[in-house]
Amino acid sequence: MARNGSGTYSLPSGNPVVTGATISSTDHNNTMNDIATALTASIAKDGQTTPTANLPMGTYKHTGVANASNLTDYASADQVMNGNLTLLSSVSGSDTITASAAITPAAYEAGQNFVFVSAGANTGAATLNVSSLGAKAITKNGTTALAAGDIPSGAVAHVVYDGTQFQLLNIYVNMALYSTLAGANAFTGANTFAAEQTFNHLVTMEKGADIASATTVDLTAATGNLVHITGTTTTTGFTMNTGQQMELVADGAWPLTYNATTCKINGGADYTCAAGDRLFVFDDGTVTYVNVIKQDGTAVVATSGLPSPDFTSSLTALRTATGVTSIAHGLGAVPTLFTVYAECIAAGGADGFALGDRILLSNNQGGGTDLTTSADTTNIYVATLGATQALDIATPAWVTLSATNWSYRALAWA
Repeated sequence: MARNGSGTYSLPSGNPVVTGATISSTDHNNTMNDIATALTASIAKDGQTTPTANLPMGTYKHTGVANASNLTDYASADQVMNGNLTLLSSVSGSDTITASAAITPAAYEAGQNFVFVSAGANTGAATLNVSSLGAKAITKNGTTALAAGDIPSGAVAHVVYDGTQFQLLNIYVNMALYSTLAGANAFTGANTFAAEQTFNHLVTMEKGADIASATTVDLTAATGNLVHITGTTTTTGFTMNTGQQMELVADGAWPLTYNATTCKINGGADYTCAAGDRLFVFDDGTVTYVNVIKQDGTAVVATSGLPSPDFTSSLTALRTATGVTSIAHGLGAVPTLFTVYAECIAAGGADGFALGDRILLSNNQGGGTDLTTSADTTNIYVATLGATQALDIATPAWVTLSATNWSYRALAWA
Protein backbone atom coordinates (compact mmCIF):
# COMPACT_ATOMS: atom_id res chain seq x y z
CA MET A 1 0.00 0.00 0.00
CA ALA A 2 3.11 2.23 -0.08
CA ARG A 3 2.87 5.34 2.22
CA ASN A 4 -0.42 6.38 3.75
CA GLY A 5 -0.29 10.09 2.77
CA SER A 6 1.28 11.09 6.08
CA GLY A 7 4.59 9.46 5.23
CA THR A 8 3.97 6.17 7.13
CA TYR A 9 4.72 2.95 5.20
CA SER A 10 2.87 -0.28 6.07
CA LEU A 11 3.51 -3.73 4.55
CA PRO A 12 0.71 -5.13 2.40
CA SER A 13 -1.76 -7.73 3.62
CA GLY A 14 -0.21 -11.14 4.50
CA ASN A 15 2.73 -9.58 6.26
CA PRO A 16 4.49 -10.22 8.44
CA VAL A 17 4.70 -13.99 8.04
CA VAL A 18 5.20 -16.45 10.90
CA THR A 19 7.56 -19.43 11.25
CA GLY A 20 6.45 -22.44 9.21
CA ALA A 21 4.06 -20.42 7.05
CA THR A 22 4.03 -21.21 3.38
CA ILE A 23 4.99 -18.09 1.33
CA SER A 24 3.23 -17.97 -1.96
CA SER A 25 4.71 -16.24 -4.98
CA THR A 26 1.69 -13.95 -5.08
CA ASP A 27 2.21 -12.70 -1.53
CA HIS A 28 5.96 -12.40 -2.04
CA ASN A 29 5.69 -10.50 -5.31
CA ASN A 30 2.96 -8.18 -3.97
CA THR A 31 5.19 -7.31 -1.01
CA MET A 32 8.23 -6.65 -3.22
CA ASN A 33 6.23 -4.51 -5.64
CA ASP A 34 4.79 -2.49 -2.80
CA ILE A 35 8.26 -1.87 -1.37
CA ALA A 36 9.57 -0.95 -4.82
CA THR A 37 6.74 1.57 -5.26
CA ALA A 38 7.52 3.13 -1.85
CA LEU A 39 11.25 3.38 -2.68
CA THR A 40 10.51 4.97 -6.05
CA ALA A 41 8.43 7.62 -4.30
CA SER A 42 11.39 8.42 -2.00
CA ILE A 43 14.14 10.99 -2.76
CA ALA A 44 17.45 9.48 -3.81
CA LYS A 45 20.43 11.11 -2.15
CA ASP A 46 22.48 11.12 -5.36
CA GLY A 47 20.04 13.52 -7.05
CA GLN A 48 18.34 11.04 -9.36
CA THR A 49 14.86 11.85 -8.05
CA THR A 50 12.88 14.97 -8.87
CA PRO A 51 10.24 15.85 -6.29
CA THR A 52 6.71 16.03 -7.64
CA ALA A 53 5.29 18.24 -4.87
CA ASN A 54 6.38 20.74 -2.25
CA LEU A 55 8.56 19.29 0.49
CA PRO A 56 7.51 20.59 3.95
CA MET A 57 10.57 20.76 6.19
CA GLY A 58 8.70 20.74 9.51
CA THR A 59 10.96 23.50 10.97
CA TYR A 60 14.11 21.64 9.84
CA LYS A 61 16.64 22.95 7.33
CA HIS A 62 18.94 21.82 4.59
CA THR A 63 22.47 22.02 5.91
CA GLY A 64 25.83 22.24 4.23
CA VAL A 65 24.35 23.68 1.02
CA ALA A 66 26.60 25.05 -1.74
CA ASN A 67 26.41 28.60 -3.10
CA ALA A 68 23.85 29.13 -5.83
CA SER A 69 25.22 29.29 -9.36
CA ASN A 70 21.96 29.42 -11.34
CA LEU A 71 18.83 31.51 -11.06
CA THR A 72 16.86 28.38 -10.04
CA ASP A 73 19.25 27.49 -7.18
CA TYR A 74 18.56 28.52 -3.63
CA ALA A 75 21.32 30.52 -1.97
CA SER A 76 23.22 29.81 1.19
CA ALA A 77 22.84 32.26 4.06
CA ASP A 78 26.54 33.05 3.64
CA GLN A 79 26.01 33.99 -0.01
CA VAL A 80 23.08 36.24 0.84
CA MET A 81 24.77 37.90 3.80
CA ASN A 82 27.91 38.68 1.81
CA GLY A 83 25.90 40.17 -1.06
CA ASN A 84 27.55 37.87 -3.57
CA LEU A 85 24.42 37.61 -5.69
CA THR A 86 23.92 41.38 -6.10
CA LEU A 87 27.53 42.61 -6.12
CA LEU A 88 28.64 43.36 -9.66
CA SER A 89 32.18 42.61 -10.76
CA SER A 90 34.44 43.76 -13.61
CA VAL A 91 33.11 47.33 -13.28
CA SER A 92 34.46 49.81 -15.83
CA GLY A 93 33.56 53.29 -17.05
CA SER A 94 32.32 56.32 -15.16
CA ASP A 95 29.43 57.56 -17.30
CA THR A 96 28.94 54.52 -19.56
CA ILE A 97 29.28 51.81 -16.92
CA THR A 98 29.54 48.08 -17.66
CA ALA A 99 29.67 45.27 -15.11
CA SER A 100 28.99 41.56 -14.65
CA ALA A 101 26.50 39.89 -12.34
CA ALA A 102 27.45 36.77 -10.33
CA ILE A 103 24.51 35.00 -12.01
CA THR A 104 23.33 36.49 -15.28
CA PRO A 105 19.57 37.02 -15.30
CA ALA A 106 17.62 36.26 -18.42
CA ALA A 107 16.48 39.89 -18.61
CA TYR A 108 16.06 43.01 -16.49
CA GLU A 109 13.09 42.77 -14.13
CA ALA A 110 11.52 45.50 -12.01
CA GLY A 111 12.84 45.25 -8.46
CA GLN A 112 16.30 43.86 -9.32
CA ASN A 113 18.96 45.21 -6.95
CA PHE A 114 22.62 45.60 -7.84
CA VAL A 115 25.58 47.02 -5.97
CA PHE A 116 28.89 48.04 -7.50
CA VAL A 117 32.05 49.91 -6.60
CA SER A 118 32.47 52.90 -8.90
CA ALA A 119 35.45 52.80 -11.25
CA GLY A 120 35.44 56.60 -11.56
CA ALA A 121 33.40 59.68 -10.68
CA ASN A 122 30.60 60.35 -13.13
CA THR A 123 30.75 63.65 -15.02
CA GLY A 124 27.05 63.83 -15.84
CA ALA A 125 24.25 61.51 -16.98
CA ALA A 126 25.24 57.84 -16.66
CA THR A 127 24.11 54.40 -17.83
CA LEU A 128 24.65 50.85 -16.51
CA ASN A 129 24.91 47.68 -18.62
CA VAL A 130 24.78 44.47 -16.54
CA SER A 131 26.14 41.31 -18.15
CA SER A 132 25.49 42.70 -21.65
CA LEU A 133 21.74 42.85 -21.08
CA GLY A 134 21.72 46.42 -22.41
CA ALA A 135 22.56 49.91 -21.16
CA LYS A 136 19.95 51.52 -18.93
CA ALA A 137 19.99 55.07 -17.57
CA ILE A 138 20.93 55.61 -13.93
CA THR A 139 18.67 58.26 -12.39
CA LYS A 140 18.04 59.81 -8.99
CA ASN A 141 14.86 60.91 -7.23
CA GLY A 142 12.79 59.19 -9.87
CA THR A 143 13.72 60.11 -13.42
CA THR A 144 16.21 62.93 -12.77
CA ALA A 145 19.49 62.42 -14.61
CA LEU A 146 22.64 62.25 -12.51
CA ALA A 147 24.75 65.36 -12.04
CA ALA A 148 28.52 65.34 -12.02
CA GLY A 149 29.87 63.69 -8.87
CA ASP A 150 26.64 61.95 -7.83
CA ILE A 151 28.67 58.70 -7.96
CA PRO A 152 32.18 59.49 -6.66
CA SER A 153 35.15 57.40 -7.66
CA GLY A 154 35.49 54.34 -5.41
CA ALA A 155 32.05 54.84 -3.86
CA VAL A 156 29.60 51.95 -3.42
CA ALA A 157 26.53 52.58 -5.60
CA HIS A 158 23.23 50.81 -4.91
CA VAL A 159 20.76 50.76 -7.80
CA VAL A 160 17.29 49.25 -8.28
CA TYR A 161 15.72 48.61 -11.67
CA ASP A 162 12.22 50.14 -11.80
CA GLY A 163 11.18 48.62 -15.10
CA THR A 164 12.64 51.44 -17.18
CA GLN A 165 15.88 52.64 -15.60
CA PHE A 166 18.14 52.04 -12.63
CA GLN A 167 17.38 54.38 -9.72
CA LEU A 168 20.35 55.29 -7.54
CA LEU A 169 19.35 54.82 -3.90
CA ASN A 170 22.42 56.19 -2.14
CA ILE A 171 22.87 59.59 -3.75
CA TYR A 172 26.21 60.94 -2.59
CA VAL A 173 25.96 64.08 -0.46
CA ASN A 174 29.13 65.98 0.31
CA MET A 175 28.41 66.95 3.91
CA ALA A 176 31.32 69.35 3.86
CA LEU A 177 29.10 71.59 1.75
CA TYR A 178 26.33 71.62 4.38
CA SER A 179 28.29 72.27 7.51
CA THR A 180 28.43 74.59 10.46
CA LEU A 181 31.93 75.88 10.94
CA ALA A 182 32.68 76.47 14.59
CA GLY A 183 35.88 77.27 16.39
CA ALA A 184 39.06 77.98 14.46
CA ASN A 185 39.04 76.89 10.81
CA ALA A 186 41.70 77.89 8.30
CA PHE A 187 41.07 77.62 4.57
CA THR A 188 44.07 77.81 2.31
CA GLY A 189 44.30 77.82 -1.46
CA ALA A 190 41.15 77.95 -3.57
CA ASN A 191 37.99 76.81 -1.77
CA THR A 192 34.51 76.82 -3.32
CA PHE A 193 31.48 76.58 -1.05
CA ALA A 194 28.65 75.27 -3.23
CA ALA A 195 25.94 75.41 -0.56
CA GLU A 196 24.92 77.29 2.56
CA GLN A 197 27.52 77.71 5.30
CA THR A 198 26.95 78.92 8.85
CA PHE A 199 29.83 80.83 10.43
CA ASN A 200 29.02 81.29 14.09
CA HIS A 201 32.30 82.89 15.14
CA LEU A 202 34.55 85.70 13.98
CA VAL A 203 35.45 85.39 10.29
CA THR A 204 38.88 86.78 9.45
CA MET A 205 39.66 87.33 5.79
CA GLU A 206 43.25 86.83 4.73
CA LYS A 207 45.21 89.94 3.72
CA GLY A 208 46.79 89.15 0.39
CA ALA A 209 49.94 90.44 -1.24
CA ASP A 210 49.87 93.98 -2.64
CA ILE A 211 48.80 94.34 -6.27
CA ALA A 212 50.20 97.03 -8.54
CA SER A 213 47.77 99.34 -10.30
CA ALA A 214 47.33 98.68 -14.00
CA THR A 215 44.99 99.51 -16.86
CA THR A 216 43.19 96.26 -16.03
CA VAL A 217 43.81 94.97 -12.52
CA ASP A 218 43.69 91.15 -12.34
CA LEU A 219 42.03 90.21 -9.05
CA THR A 220 41.71 86.50 -9.88
CA ALA A 221 45.35 86.11 -8.83
CA ALA A 222 44.81 87.81 -5.45
CA THR A 223 46.13 85.84 -2.48
CA GLY A 224 43.53 87.24 -0.07
CA ASN A 225 40.20 89.04 -0.02
CA LEU A 226 41.83 92.21 1.28
CA VAL A 227 44.68 93.69 -0.76
CA HIS A 228 46.42 97.04 -1.09
CA ILE A 229 46.74 98.63 -4.54
CA THR A 230 50.06 100.33 -5.13
CA GLY A 231 51.09 102.71 -7.90
CA THR A 232 49.31 105.46 -9.80
CA THR A 233 48.49 103.84 -13.16
CA THR A 234 44.97 104.69 -14.32
CA THR A 235 42.63 101.71 -14.07
CA THR A 236 39.71 101.25 -16.48
CA GLY A 237 38.63 97.74 -15.47
CA PHE A 238 39.13 94.64 -13.33
CA THR A 239 39.46 90.93 -14.11
CA MET A 240 37.38 88.93 -11.63
CA ASN A 241 35.61 85.59 -11.29
CA THR A 242 31.83 85.69 -11.38
CA GLY A 243 30.61 86.24 -7.83
CA GLN A 244 34.06 87.27 -6.55
CA GLN A 245 34.09 90.00 -3.90
CA MET A 246 37.16 91.95 -2.85
CA GLU A 247 38.08 94.83 -0.57
CA LEU A 248 40.84 97.05 -1.90
CA VAL A 249 42.82 99.80 -0.15
CA ALA A 250 44.49 102.53 -2.20
CA ASP A 251 48.04 103.28 -1.11
CA GLY A 252 48.22 106.52 -3.06
CA ALA A 253 46.68 108.66 -5.82
CA TRP A 254 45.12 105.89 -7.93
CA PRO A 255 42.97 107.13 -10.85
CA LEU A 256 39.87 105.14 -11.80
CA THR A 257 38.04 105.65 -15.10
CA TYR A 258 34.28 105.03 -14.97
CA ASN A 259 33.04 102.26 -17.26
CA ALA A 260 29.48 100.94 -17.11
CA THR A 261 30.69 97.34 -17.52
CA THR A 262 34.27 96.97 -16.29
CA CYS A 263 34.49 99.68 -13.62
CA LYS A 264 31.06 100.90 -12.53
CA ILE A 265 31.95 103.41 -9.83
CA ASN A 266 29.30 104.65 -7.41
CA GLY A 267 28.47 108.21 -8.41
CA GLY A 268 28.82 107.37 -12.10
CA ALA A 269 31.99 109.41 -12.72
CA ASP A 270 35.78 109.06 -12.87
CA TYR A 271 37.50 109.22 -9.51
CA THR A 272 41.07 109.43 -8.24
CA CYS A 273 41.58 107.58 -4.99
CA ALA A 274 43.52 109.14 -2.14
CA ALA A 275 45.70 107.09 0.18
CA GLY A 276 43.49 105.14 2.55
CA ASP A 277 40.40 105.12 0.37
CA ARG A 278 38.66 101.70 0.44
CA LEU A 279 36.95 100.03 -2.48
CA PHE A 280 34.43 97.18 -2.32
CA VAL A 281 34.58 95.46 -5.72
CA PHE A 282 32.05 92.84 -6.87
CA ASP A 283 31.57 91.04 -10.19
CA ASP A 284 28.16 89.57 -11.12
CA GLY A 285 29.35 88.00 -14.37
CA THR A 286 28.28 90.99 -16.44
CA VAL A 287 29.26 94.13 -14.55
CA THR A 288 32.12 94.88 -12.17
CA TYR A 289 30.77 97.21 -9.48
CA VAL A 290 33.18 99.50 -7.62
CA ASN A 291 31.90 101.08 -4.40
CA VAL A 292 34.36 103.71 -3.16
CA ILE A 293 34.44 104.75 0.51
CA LYS A 294 36.55 107.88 0.88
CA GLN A 295 38.90 108.05 3.82
CA ASP A 296 37.89 111.66 4.57
CA GLY A 297 34.21 110.70 4.75
CA THR A 298 33.02 112.94 1.92
CA ALA A 299 30.97 111.85 -1.08
CA VAL A 300 32.68 110.42 -4.14
CA VAL A 301 30.73 112.85 -6.34
CA ALA A 302 30.15 116.15 -4.56
CA THR A 303 26.71 117.71 -4.82
CA SER A 304 26.24 121.44 -5.53
CA GLY A 305 23.49 123.69 -4.18
CA LEU A 306 20.50 122.59 -2.15
CA PRO A 307 18.93 119.21 -2.81
CA SER A 308 15.41 119.19 -4.19
CA PRO A 309 12.84 120.12 -1.53
CA ASP A 310 10.78 117.34 0.04
CA PHE A 311 7.71 119.59 -0.06
CA THR A 312 6.61 122.36 -2.45
CA SER A 313 3.24 123.95 -1.82
CA SER A 314 0.74 125.07 -4.40
CA LEU A 315 0.13 128.80 -4.69
CA THR A 316 -1.61 130.04 -1.55
CA ALA A 317 -3.60 133.27 -1.26
CA LEU A 318 -1.53 136.24 -0.04
CA ARG A 319 -2.66 137.88 3.19
CA THR A 320 -3.80 141.50 2.84
CA ALA A 321 -4.73 141.96 6.48
CA THR A 322 -3.67 140.85 9.94
CA GLY A 323 -3.88 137.09 10.40
CA VAL A 324 -2.13 133.71 10.03
CA THR A 325 -1.97 131.53 6.90
CA SER A 326 -1.32 127.80 7.46
CA ILE A 327 0.25 125.65 4.75
CA ALA A 328 0.27 121.88 5.54
CA HIS A 329 3.60 120.24 4.59
CA GLY A 330 2.83 116.57 5.40
CA LEU A 331 6.42 115.72 6.47
CA GLY A 332 5.36 114.38 9.86
CA ALA A 333 8.17 116.24 11.61
CA VAL A 334 9.46 119.78 11.95
CA PRO A 335 11.31 120.58 8.68
CA THR A 336 15.08 120.85 8.87
CA LEU A 337 14.85 123.82 6.52
CA PHE A 338 11.91 125.79 5.10
CA THR A 339 11.26 129.03 3.29
CA VAL A 340 8.26 131.07 2.16
CA TYR A 341 8.22 133.51 -0.76
CA ALA A 342 5.69 135.65 -2.55
CA GLU A 343 5.34 134.80 -6.23
CA CYS A 344 4.04 137.24 -8.83
CA ILE A 345 1.03 135.67 -10.51
CA ALA A 346 -0.04 138.69 -12.59
CA ALA A 347 2.15 141.56 -13.82
CA GLY A 348 1.07 145.20 -14.24
CA GLY A 349 0.86 146.39 -10.66
CA ALA A 350 2.50 149.53 -9.32
CA ASP A 351 5.27 147.42 -7.73
CA GLY A 352 7.18 147.03 -11.00
CA PHE A 353 7.59 143.21 -10.77
CA ALA A 354 7.04 140.80 -13.66
CA LEU A 355 5.09 137.55 -13.84
CA GLY A 356 6.95 134.75 -12.01
CA ASP A 357 9.19 137.05 -9.96
CA ARG A 358 9.71 135.97 -6.38
CA ILE A 359 10.22 137.87 -3.14
CA LEU A 360 11.72 136.04 -0.19
CA LEU A 361 9.67 136.77 2.91
CA SER A 362 11.69 137.22 6.07
CA ASN A 363 10.77 137.75 9.68
CA ASN A 364 10.07 141.38 10.56
CA GLN A 365 9.77 142.26 6.87
CA GLY A 366 9.87 146.03 7.51
CA GLY A 367 7.95 148.93 6.08
CA GLY A 368 4.35 148.68 7.13
CA THR A 369 4.47 144.90 7.61
CA ASP A 370 5.35 142.87 10.66
CA LEU A 371 5.70 139.29 9.35
CA THR A 372 6.86 135.99 10.83
CA THR A 373 7.26 132.59 9.18
CA SER A 374 7.42 129.44 11.36
CA ALA A 375 6.86 125.68 11.14
CA ASP A 376 5.85 122.76 13.31
CA THR A 377 5.32 119.06 12.65
CA THR A 378 2.21 119.76 10.56
CA ASN A 379 2.24 123.25 8.99
CA ILE A 380 4.28 126.17 7.77
CA TYR A 381 2.82 129.45 9.02
CA VAL A 382 2.86 133.04 7.71
CA ALA A 383 1.71 135.52 10.36
CA THR A 384 1.24 139.18 9.41
CA LEU A 385 0.18 142.39 11.10
CA GLY A 386 -1.52 144.26 8.30
CA ALA A 387 -0.93 143.94 4.57
CA THR A 388 2.20 142.38 3.08
CA GLN A 389 4.68 144.98 1.79
CA ALA A 390 7.93 144.86 -0.13
CA LEU A 391 10.43 147.24 -1.68
CA ASP A 392 9.79 147.65 -5.38
CA ILE A 393 12.73 147.25 -7.71
CA ALA A 394 12.18 150.47 -9.60
CA THR A 395 12.31 153.27 -6.99
CA PRO A 396 12.91 151.50 -4.54
CA ALA A 397 10.03 152.29 -2.17
CA TRP A 398 7.67 150.27 0.01
CA VAL A 399 4.65 149.02 -1.90
CA THR A 400 1.71 146.93 -0.77
CA LEU A 401 1.40 143.55 -2.51
CA SER A 402 -2.09 142.71 -3.73
CA ALA A 403 -3.71 139.29 -3.57
CA THR A 404 -4.61 139.76 -7.22
CA ASN A 405 -0.99 139.91 -8.30
CA TRP A 406 0.77 137.81 -5.63
CA SER A 407 0.51 134.44 -3.83
CA TYR A 408 2.52 132.58 -1.19
CA ARG A 409 4.55 129.49 -2.01
CA ALA A 410 6.36 127.40 0.67
CA LEU A 411 9.27 124.92 0.34
CA ALA A 412 10.48 122.50 3.02
CA TRP A 413 13.23 119.92 3.51
CA ALA A 414 12.81 117.02 5.92
